[in-house]
Amino acid sequence: MNKDDENIDWKLKLKYGQLKTAFQHFTLIAEGIVGNLAEGFSFPKGKAFMGMKVWASSSDEAGDMIQKNWGANWFFNNGRNIFL
Repeated sequence: MNKDDENIDWKLKLKYGQLKTAFQHFTLIAEGIVGNLAEGFSFPKGKAFMGMKVWASSSDEAGDMIQKNWGANWFFNNGRNIFL
C-alpha cells in the first residue's frame, strides 16, 4: 500500500464511521465590520457577514476561532452576533 492509498483509507474510515475523532463540524456566521484588509483581500469596508466552516471540539472553541483568528486579521466583530 503506498502513501496515497493510506491517505484515502483513513478518509473513508472517517466518512463511514469506522474511525472517530474528538472534533465536530461547525458552520459559523458572524456579523461584524470589515476594517483594514491584509494584502490580497478586496472587500468593501463597513458592515458585513462572514461565514466559516471549522472542525472544533466544542461550540465555544469554534466561536473563538472566528473571533480571535479571523477577527484580528480583517474582520472586526465588535461584540456582535456569532451564529453557530
